[in-house]
Amino acid sequence: MLRNFDVADSNVVPSSSSNISKPGESFASCPSTSDTYNLSRKSMGKAVIIDINTFSSHYNLSKRKGSDKDVDALAEILRAFGFEVMIHENLSSDEVNRVIMNLALEDHSDNNCMLLTIMSHGDNNGVIYTTDGLIYTDDIQKPFTDPKNGSSLRGKPKIFF
Repeated sequence: MLRNFDVADSNVVPSSSSNISKPGESFASCPSTSDTYNLSRKSMGKAVIIDINTFSSHYNLSKRKGSDKDVDALAEILRAFGFEVMIHENLSSDEVNRVIMNLALEDHSDNNCMLLTIMSHGDNNGVIYTTDGLIYTDDIQKPFTDPKNGSSLRGKPKIFF
């Protein structure tokens, strides 16, 4: 389900294929209109990948074998698009929340956007499992939209997978 979490500082990109960069083409070469984000800053931005593949026996969840290959492939693609990639593995709920809060509070002034990917088991109720518990998808976005954080991501894409 798509959630409307940042309407105040986001714009919808038209579905016209003429506004989409092709691989190898600079994002900055795309036409700039009021319907698109400015992607001409110094850096594409930070991409954080959180890979959780082992879980507390309490949840009876299987190990996510081979997730390291998915992480490597995703990191390679993100680096090719100019992202600075940071990878975290097998974090507890507190550690995941700390990584998210640090990312939200970081200075993104020179970045075009921010991307956060959490690879884990989950369910249809917005739950993502960590090594020792769970977190909720709704809580992941809150630090990035909380006006008290004075986010330097205001007006920039915040991408969550």
